[in-house]
Amino acid sequence: MTIEAWNIVLSAAILVLMTGGGLWLKYVVDQQLKAKDTAIQALEGVVKFKDAHIASLQGDTAPAIAKAYTAMREHANQTSKDNLDLRTMVDDAVAQNQMLSQLIPAQVELQQANGLNMASDILHKHVGKLLFPDGKTVNRQLNGDDPFIQVMVDAFLKAGTEIASESIKRAKDAGREIEPFRKLLEDGEN
Repeated sequence: MTIEAWNIVLSAAILVLMTGGGLWLKYVVDQQLKAKDTAIQALEGVVKFKDAHIASLQGDTAPAIAKAYTAMREHANQTSKDNLDLRTMVDDAVAQNQMLSQLIPAQVELQQANGLNMASDILHKHVGKLLFPDGKTVNRQLNGDDPFIQVMVDAFLKAGTEIASESIKRAKDAGREIEPFRKLLEDGEN
């Protein structure tokens, strides 16, 4: 065979090999594209599933979490307010109790002064009317020269004077014990 024949055979062989290689290459590329498309479709399904799952979680739990947080916050605020109110009430009650306990001596003095006044009233009501019917002069039916009557009149007058002075003393003592509280109240009003 001649060189031209060999040249034509080789050119035909190259053309057949190139065409076969091209067809084979096209087949491989088509297979890779199909595999890539299948993988993309599979991943798109997974992504859609995950998106749907995320959306359902957001739709279900986000409002519930927000509602629970709001309820918890309101409860905490109410509990704090109740605690503060209770603490204020307890502090006020303790302060009032302390003040009242400090006023007990003054109350005792006033009660004793009141008791002395009652005793004086009883003494005047029963003995005073007997000795001084008009409230000023000694009863004429009683003998003014009788030493016993004179002692009774003097004892009555002395007892009345002592009762009155003791009553006044106790009322003043109570006033001194109440004075700091009166000043406190006046300062609180200003």
